[in-house]
Amino acid sequence: MPLAFSKYKEVYQKYCISYQGTSNDHLVQLKLLFPQLQNYFTKVKISLACPRSKLWILDAIPNEELNKDDFLHIKYLKTNLSPPHVIYNLFKESDVPIKPVCEKVIDKTSGICLILPEGMPPTKSFPNLKLLDNLVRQQGFSPLFLGLDSHQTLPISYRPNEQERIGLLDKSDAVMAVESDILFLAAVSGKPTTLLATGLGTELYQKMFLQGKVIKNLSSGA
Repeated sequence: MPLAFSKYKEVYQKYCISYQGTSNDHLVQLKLLFPQLQNYFTKVKISLACPRSKLWILDAIPNEELNKDDFLHIKYLKTNLSPPHVIYNLFKESDVPIKPVCEKVIDKTSGICLILPEGMPPTKSFPNLKLLDNLVRQQGFSPLFLGLDSHQTLPISYRPNEQERIGLLDKSDAVMAVESDILFLAAVSGKPTTLLATGLGTELYQKMFLQGKVIKNLSSGA
């Protein structure tokens, strides 16, 4: 049904991006890149919406309270299980160039390195845990594996809940992880980060963090 002109005048510059999925990393990516959207579309008021359970990540309207009549258009996003990456594609469709969000990295060569090898679809888990353990130790860090069950034989494993694991970033000096909220939050804080490239967001990570490292093909080995 067409909008009445009086209503159109209220909403013609109002746009909403509603994320319908459950991926924490997509919400963190959207949060970090949102200022770039706002700066590019200066004449449009852009709002964000997400599931109520994810409001601790993103300052947004709960999807459950979203009223489509309050906006001229709502862009609905969900997690893609195959290319393209949903957040990267949002910027590509909008012709908004993705700029780095952090270009300086703290010079660290020792301390604790959080390792997150477990992925959530479409990101796959990184299979070679022993190799990651060796790499981190060769770099001078002590490994702290997140998300591993107690039967794992690698030293120091821990399975915190969602918000607890974000808090562990304050105690870490570096992060090596598959595409995840922890990886992107660590990178924007200036910590040395390494992406274990098992998902769809490698190009996005590289554009956002020019100093970030990427490991693509380390599936072989003991």
